[in-house]
Amino acid sequence: FLAPGIVTSINMIDGMDGLCAGLSIISFIGFLFLGLQSPQNFILIILSASAILALLPFLFLNFSPAKIFLGSAGSEFLGFLFLVLVLLAVGKSNEYLILTRILVIGIPVIDMIRVMAIRIKLKRPITKGDRNHIYDRLHQAGFSQRKVWWIMMATQILVVGCALIINLILK
Repeated sequence: FLAPGIVTSINMIDGMDGLCAGLSIISFIGFLFLGLQSPQNFILIILSASAILALLPFLFLNFSPAKIFLGSAGSEFLGFLFLVLVLLAVGKSNEYLILTRILVIGIPVIDMIRVMAIRIKLKRPITKGDRNHIYDRLHQAGFSQRKVWWIMMATQILVVGCALIINLILK
């Protein structure tokens, strides 16, 4: 459940220029903070920092209008990397903290759960794409793609920040 869920959530959020890369950078920053809270987890720090440094120049070219794209392979690789980071961040600590680690991924996981619930409620196949994602709804409400991107980034910062605070409280 954990592995396909995380990978799928990242793949599903890759529907607007710059969105997946931007949200991922914020999540990787969150994992970097988790790693810095337990410096013995050096691999978590290195992987998070490397992903941030790789995605920053990519985001510049992926921002609307995009010149390059992640594609399914790119978004699924990011999802796999998040899965590795979740497992590294949990490590030998309490297993209940896995939920806070998953929450560091933020909006992609929340959006996937929301979209799957809508599809189940409407009795549609959960694997069939639609326009019920948060970013689609904001765009349909009249926000420009750039404004949707900024709204999503601000919300991601809030969600990741809350996850880090919850982690500190539960630790």
